[in-house]
Amino acid sequence: MRSLHPGPSACLAILAAAILIPGSLILGGCGHHHHDDGFVVVDNRTDLTTSEDLLAFRLASFGDPFTGDLLSADLPPGSAENLGIWREDFYDGEGDLELGQLIEWFDLFVGNGDTTVFEAR
Repeated sequence: MRSLHPGPSACLAILAAAILIPGSLILGGCGHHHHDDGFVVVDNRTDLTTSEDLLAFRLASFGDPFTGDLLSADLPPGSAENLGIWREDFYDGEGDLELGQLIEWFDLFVGNGDTTVFEAR
């Protein structure tokens, strides 16, 4: 009479499949971002007008409050900073310039894997 219980090699094969298959599904998604997301760069082009540092930069997607300051440090004229990948949406921005001016951007689209530049002048 044949046993209904799997032998040791069958148990190992089942265990290996249970470990490897879910792991490969998880690992297959690592490091991937949606192609609909986009990169955000803030570029201080006040070197073309009245040169001044950009002291702070904030973003808000439609219906959300502004973030805190996203700059790693004051951004000097002629410099840019990559703020990374942001989810697809329309964004408003605001920044504080060294001489006290508030600069604003309205409804800039971020997405499609493109880079959106918020340019301060």
